[in-house]
Amino acid sequence: MAYQLTDLRSGDSVFTAFRHRLADLGQSIWRSIEAYGEVRGRTAQLEKMHAKSDAELAEMGLTRADIPMHVFRDLMFQ
Repeated sequence: MAYQLTDLRSGDSVFTAFRHRLADLGQSIWRSIEAYGEVRGRTAQLEKMHAKSDAELAEMGLTRADIPMHVFRDLMFQ
């Protein structure tokens, strides 16, 4: 019976493919963290706007129905 050893540190395609997959995993995790942070920020902004009185919203030119459109305005008109 014969055994074959492969030095994966020499730039072998298996090692390169593993590195690429690991890098892709890291990028996916980072994108997930960024998305979570964005959602948390918008949720906090929604809560802050809903905590305002109707008079405060009127001073801003908004009604309660306008709050989601105001918070997500940068996404709605892309």
